[in-house]
Parts: sequence; structure tokens; C-alpha cells
Amino acid sequence: PIQSAFFSPNDQHAIVLSGNSSVEIFSIQNGKKLQVISNYEHKAISLVLHVGGKLAVTGGQDDTIRIWSVDQAIPKDVLRGHLSAVSVLAIDAGGEILASGSLDGIVKLWDMKKKEMLKSTKVISKSSIKSLSFHPNGKTLAVGGKDGSLQFRSVPEMELITTLSGHEKSINDLEFNSRGDVLVSCSEEGNLIIWDWKVKKKRFKID
Repeated sequence: PIQSAFFSPNDQHAIVLSGNSSVEIFSIQNGKKLQVISNYEHKAISLVLHVGGKLAVTGGQDDTIRIWSVDQAIPKDVLRGHLSAVSVLAIDAGGEILASGSLDGIVKLWDMKKKEMLKSTKVISKSSIKSLSFHPNGKTLAVGGKDGSLQFRSVPEMELITTLSGHEKSINDLEFNSRGDVLVSCSEEGNLIIWDWKVKKKRFKID
């Protein structure tokens, strides 16, 4: 299976996290595979691209986060601190802060320049983190849980701002629109919910 895929910022490449935990880079002009980044010890299960497109960040079953140059097969940096597999990653619009979520319900914030941990917070007590999304202003992080919970935390303090109820099962993905006034969340139960972020209410649900 393909776990995730992204376009590079210059729209010339597709960066894919494959089922065998390797990061593969393809030309979108001819489909040719240009680069394979493999690390079987790491066992990557999550991927995000840095805004510049030259760095790929993966979270692994070995509890680490690894930062790769897309034209090399050796990690530039390894971030340690999680005690469980890193299930999801997100980077703010400025590329300055990385958020990582793990299977033990913890979310960590990292300084991408200094490669240092900024904050570690137990967000969900008895479930895992399934999705993360930064608001375009970089001051709010949306957190979706396997238990269907949807929380919003301040950045970088990670204090709880509010919660929204509507999903009963795992929130597998969520994203703010470019203006930051609308959020979409999707769950394992087969529903999409469109949220009005300004008034913190549900607009409608799509089955």
C-alpha cells in the first residue's frame, strides 16, 4: 500500500511513502523513479515535507523522527523523545515548527532550525494521535484522535483552546483551508464534517 504522497513545491516531483517504509521520489513528467530513501530499522509510517521541498520528515515505528535531504539516502538529523511509534507529523506554514503525534497519545512540538523539542503534552489519555493540522496563522494546532476526539491546542504552549464533537471513530485526517476560517475532518466511520472555525460550530456533515 501507499501510505502518503505529496507534490514537491516546484511541482516537478511526487514524494511517496510506500508500504515498505521507504520514501520514493518520482518525476511527474515521465514517472521515472529518481530516488529511494530506505531505512528498515526506522520503519517509517508517517511523512511530511518541509515547505522548501528539500527536506522530508518521517516518523517511525522505532519511536524516532528522521529528517532527510531528498537527494540523499542518509538522514540529516534524528529527533528522539517519543516512547511510542510516531503516527503523524505536521509542519506549520513557515516551516519553523514540527508537530509529531504518537500512538501513546502524546504530541510534541519541535524547533526545526535548532532541532530541539519545544513542548511535550499528553493530549489523549487512552488513545492514539491520528491526525494533526496547523492553522495558517501558526498559533493553533488541531489534533484528531483514534477515539474520535477533536482538540485544538495553542502553539507553542499546547494549552487546550476548545474541543469539537461530531465524530465517533478515528479522525484519520483533518485540514484548515488557506484562509483558516474552515476546517474539514474525516473519520473511519465514513463521514466528513465541515466546521466553521470562526464560530467553532459544525456547518454540515457529509456521509
